[in-house]
Amino acid sequence: MISYLDRKIDYSSIYFPILFTLTVYLFGGLEKENIFRKYEFYLKFFLSYLISSLLFVGFQFIYLGTIDLILTAYFGMYTIFILPISLLLVYQYVFPSLKNTKILCIYKNDISNYYVKRIADHFFHKVEIIYSPEPISQDTLTEQFIIQNQVNLILIDQPTDASHKLSKQFQIPLQSIGFLSENYLRILPLALMHLNVSYYINSFEARGIDPIIRLLDIFISIFIIILIMPIFLFFMMILFFIQHGQILFKQNRVGYNGKNFTMLKLSTLYYDASSQTLKPTILGAFLRKTRMNELPQLWNVLKGDMSLVGPRPDLVDQYSILSDAIPFYHYRLNALPGITGHAQVYSDYIEMNNIQQASKRLEYDLFYVKNYSVYLYLMTLVKSVAAVLSFKGK
Repeated sequence: MISYLDRKIDYSSIYFPILFTLTVYLFGGLEKENIFRKYEFYLKFFLSYLISSLLFVGFQFIYLGTIDLILTAYFGMYTIFILPISLLLVYQYVFPSLKNTKILCIYKNDISNYYVKRIADHFFHKVEIIYSPEPISQDTLTEQFIIQNQVNLILIDQPTDASHKLSKQFQIPLQSIGFLSENYLRILPLALMHLNVSYYINSFEARGIDPIIRLLDIFISIFIIILIMPIFLFFMMILFFIQHGQILFKQNRVGYNGKNFTMLKLSTLYYDASSQTLKPTILGAFLRKTRMNELPQLWNVLKGDMSLVGPRPDLVDQYSILSDAIPFYHYRLNALPGITGHAQVYSDYIEMNNIQQASKRLEYDLFYVKNYSVYLYLMTLVKSVAAVLSFKGK
């Protein structure tokens, strides 16, 4: 005979899949159109799993008075492996056989073509980019051409009121290349921003600091400090002897809204007289590889000078040079600088004395500034953990 507690456990077996599926849905993980970014597919599910697991464990403890570890582990397998892999297989192999997206591109420059090709690589389903033997403009576009080429989507570099009116007339979605670059590539292409300056300038209007993100900064920083305090004190003691008492390295950096602040790092370099350059010590090389040399910046976070996530702060002289050389560069200061950032986890290491590479970093930083949110903050933190474990710090 089944006891009341057994019946409650049986009933609870359906709660977690529902809870998990709802959480994934809230993050857009079940909507085909929102799973553009293949490399974010598992991050969505992992973040959803963490949140729904905490809720599920809390539910078990409150409702059942106990935590069923076997049940929790079973649904962990379901959420981490079975459901994501099943959806991935459907999107990767079933959708391409059912749908072939034909994209008509309307633009006047090669740089737009470069971004369109990069965007197409991120579709799960097959993509065919339609090129016409003659340049097509929104003025010469005809219904006959649309029907003949079976166009599913129109991409345009400079959307206008007339082009949006045409999309309604042909009943075909129209999107800007800049918008899809955000959704697929996670960047704001500087070359395309020049074509729609007023739109982007308005989108960069300072929104202040999100209070939820500020609370997360404080709680997570305190948690990390408590977690790593023993090993951190051990490294500081070693540095005290190796660096002759110099443990911290201080730099003047440009922060939120252009306000300068003193950023802290562990001292990891020494002056090599033979080469007349700064080189990392043996311990310093390890600390830089693991990014542990950045840990004193948690104090900057607690003070409010920095956030855990945001554009990396520039040296004062460096910022002066880059802001003069690169358009839109000063908009990086519309968000708190971070210990880690969107550019750090989504792009390769960048040499900041190279204007071209600094421009590349700016495309990622401006994406974060424009789309600043709790969701993007959490996703970047999850990616940062993977970056730290890769031991690719410089």
